[in-house]
Amino acid sequence: MGAAVFFVPTKEAVDKLRPLWYFVCTHKEKEAKTTGIKKGTKLTETPKNKTLKVRIDEETERRLEVVCEQSARTKSEVVRDGINRQYAELQAPDKP
Repeated sequence: MGAAVFFVPTKEAVDKLRPLWYFVCTHKEKEAKTTGIKKGTKLTETPKNKTLKVRIDEETERRLEVVCEQSARTKSEVVRDGINRQYAELQAPDKP
């Protein structure tokens, strides 16, 4: 049986292949970024692409969880509904 032969590239060969190596290694990452919608994402006419982080106390969290359970909605849906209600109140003309 013959001896194994290994190829050891020279510095010049490595320098020439570096752009190709970079392209091959990063191409899949760039392709994944441009594919758009992630698998499992619900399609909607108003995409939810903003995140809101709030601090609440334990009592408010308990109330939110009760509302979610009884209305069968997510926390995000309940919060959006609350914001929409507050906004509607501000837009309504003053009542005597």
